[in-house]
Formats: sequence, structure tokens, C-alpha cells
Amino acid sequence: MHNSTNPFHHQSGPLTANNFSFSEEVIVKGIRKISRSYDVTCITEKQKTAMSKELYDSRLINAIEHAILSLPSQNIEATLNNDQAFNTPLNLIDIYNQKVTMNQSESNLSPGKAIDEKFLFIMQNIHDQHRLNS
Repeated sequence: MHNSTNPFHHQSGPLTANNFSFSEEVIVKGIRKISRSYDVTCITEKQKTAMSKELYDSRLINAIEHAILSLPSQNIEATLNNDQAFNTPLNLIDIYNQKVTMNQSESNLSPGKAIDEKFLFIMQNIHDQHRLNS
């Protein structure tokens, strides 16, 4: 039975209940909660860092992934020297879609490629749930 409010109905991608020590229900609940607060298609660096913390606290990402997601998307030095860059909205789906597309030619699943695919999967599910909440 297809449930349109369940972002994991296809059970594909790097974020499935089989990859965690807790149930799909806990994963869906975490995504649903986070999606109420963040629009991943228009998110500032500050919001992205806060969302990363919530993803980590919900155990949807690990400590290394939290550190990676919390890093500024642009050049760190330029971001720190420019408050405007820190407040410029980002589209995380576009960012991770581009990264995944660029890495498609790689036949091996490097840690960086796996993380980008996981982030894209998470961002798409947060976005889908966010639209349902709006």
C-alpha cells in the first residue's frame, strides 16, 4: 500500500531502516520533525548548521557527517569574512544533486560519494515532507 505521507515508501537510497539500529518509524518521525523547521531549497548557512545538529541528534547522520554538513558550502575564509555570504540562501537539493551527478562516473563507492548520496536522499525527503506540511 502506497502512503504518500511516508517519504520512505520506496525503501531505496542510503537512508533506509536496514542501515540503522532503530525502526523506519523513528527515521520518518525525525525527518517529519526537521521538515517543519527547514526549507532545504532556501536555507542559510546558519540554518543548515542548526539542521545538521538536529539530524545528528535524531541519529539520522553520524558525527563525521554532522561536521561535513555544518561546514560552509562556500569557501570557508570568504564566508567568515562576509556576513552576506553567510546569509545567502542555499538550495541543498541542487548542491547535492550536482555533487552526486559529478561523481556518477566513479564506479567505486568512495566515502565522499556515499555521504553526498546520503545527504541528497535526506534533503529530498525533508523537502518532500516540508511541502506536505506547508
